[in-house]
Amino acid sequence: MGSSSEEIKVEQKKAPWIPHGVIMGKQRDDDWCHEQDKKWELKCRAEERRHRYQQQRLRQLERLLRLQERDRQYWNKVMAEQVTVPASKDTFSVSVSPRFIN
Repeated sequence: MGSSSEEIKVEQKKAPWIPHGVIMGKQRDDDWCHEQDKKWELKCRAEERRHRYQQQRLRQLERLLRLQERDRQYWNKVMAEQVTVPASKDTFSVSVSPRFIN
């Protein structure tokens, strides 16, 4: 019995060119798991990066929208003032001119 186990060890030593995944199936499984882990990690990183980019883009769009809204409100106010000011001048001149004539 002892001699046969020694023979097996010797045979394994005699064949160093056999990749060790062939002799040790577990090693091959571990390599496969490691590859899967690496793929999974890369996929997760890509998803996180995509999510961060989408969030950043969303914040930029929200900011742009707020700025446009603020700008629009400002111009509406300015235009309203411009519209009301001449109108009030016209009514003022119209209301004053009859008194002036009287």
